[in-house]
Amino acid sequence: MDARASKIITRTSLIAFFASAIILAVKAAAYWQTGSKVILSDAMEGMVHLLASGFTVFLIRLSVKPPDKEHPYGHGKSEFLSATFEGGLITLAGIGTIFISIESLISGPTIRAIDFGLILVVICGIANIALALFLLSIGKKYRSEAITASGHHLVSDFVTSVGALLSLLAVELTGYVPLDPILACVFGSYLCFTGIRIVKRALNGLLDARDEAAYQAFIESANKVIEPGIIKIHRLRILRSGRFNVVDSHVVVPEFWTIEEAHEKVNIFENRIVEDFGVESEIHFHLDPCRRKFCRECDLANCPVRKEPFEKRMKYTVEEAESIV
Repeated sequence: MDARASKIITRTSLIAFFASAIILAVKAAAYWQTGSKVILSDAMEGMVHLLASGFTVFLIRLSVKPPDKEHPYGHGKSEFLSATFEGGLITLAGIGTIFISIESLISGPTIRAIDFGLILVVICGIANIALALFLLSIGKKYRSEAITASGHHLVSDFVTSVGALLSLLAVELTGYVPLDPILACVFGSYLCFTGIRIVKRALNGLLDARDEAAYQAFIESANKVIEPGIIKIHRLRILRSGRFNVVDSHVVVPEFWTIEEAHEKVNIFENRIVEDFGVESEIHFHLDPCRRKFCRECDLANCPVRKEPFEKRMKYTVEEAESIV
């Protein structure tokens, strides 16, 4: 990872941690004043996010370290571990909220100082969505799974803050206090759903699940910088380690090219793809000699083994790139 991106991602994780601490303090004050179970669920999610943000700061610092002897592909997968941890904590917070709300319904809910609670909830909601949009923007731009997971967590935090606001308004307007723990159960279920979704996405990264967006972006870049003589790409596989991609594929080249010539041409092709791809990548192309069936789509001039005239250069597709030619 380049030094500038590393600094930005590390700085962003620190901003998220300190901002989460301030937001949690405001939520705790709101719960202390109102006793609202919906605000409690909001505060519990804020506590989870603070813990997760601290863990993320540590793992982000690890993920930006360069490759070494023990980690030849770098430390980028630690970001997926961070996202798994955060998603798990969100799920636990949701389960805890549901249990506390059910207990409150059984014992009889109480709520007080609604007006003050409304003001604090509005402040938290605005802070959450602003921080969430900032994190999602940085996470998308620098392909940071940990920062993106934090952003999605804050979006869910914003939803629970809005829910807390609506809950307090509903209780104030109707005077029906049990509505507070009932809605808290609803938001607890939403937290569980969000946490499980984050964990699933992170586990896919840890298990090297196929990333459709990465394949499509790679093929689009290859089509932009296509070189005469680079006839076909096949057996394409892309492994993602944090924001770093390792591309393994076969490429069909003219059978009469020397090893030196083929290496030079393919190396130029690789560099142009990486430059256009816009993502830190390492490409490994295995060279395969051409066959006569490719003549009609091979635009190499003055080919001494051509059996059929060139008709049209076909663009690479993901399906063909993954197939065995």
